[in-house]
Amino acid sequence: MARAVDRLIERLESISDTRSLEEAMAFAEQKVNDMGMMERIVELRFETQSDRAYGGSPWAPLASSTVRARGGGGMMLVDTGLLRDSAISAVAGTYSIRNPVTWNASGVTEYSEYIQNGTPRMPARPFLLDPDEDELSDADEVAVDEIAGYLMRAQ
Repeated sequence: MARAVDRLIERLESISDTRSLEEAMAFAEQKVNDMGMMERIVELRFETQSDRAYGGSPWAPLASSTVRARGGGGMMLVDTGLLRDSAISAVAGTYSIRNPVTWNASGVTEYSEYIQNGTPRMPARPFLLDPDEDELSDADEVAVDEIAGYLMRAQ
């Protein structure tokens, strides 16, 4: 994310009209949120069963006792869908290029913090995003393009 923000700052350094810049950033943030990019990244983590939506490390496999108790396969971390659906709802509409949002796993479900961060007996299986990860770069790129386009149209 830092690379996209740095490029944005370089592109916008010459703009002296603060109001236009603020309007452009708000427009871009709304566009990214309307596209549902944050929700899709979390959804992909569950689909790919990994710590990143694209090219991440697979989550640690379930303990054999858990597999037996569940009666075999199935998607990891998806039994009723409550965790996945709550996590997707938690990030909906939260993209901000100016103030990267951090998500607190403990606010998703009563057990989500243990899954996100792990415990002494269970490995972490991160399903929420870290705003400092490059994974947000797609959303940042869209925001940068939207800001540039907005400012070009405003001139």
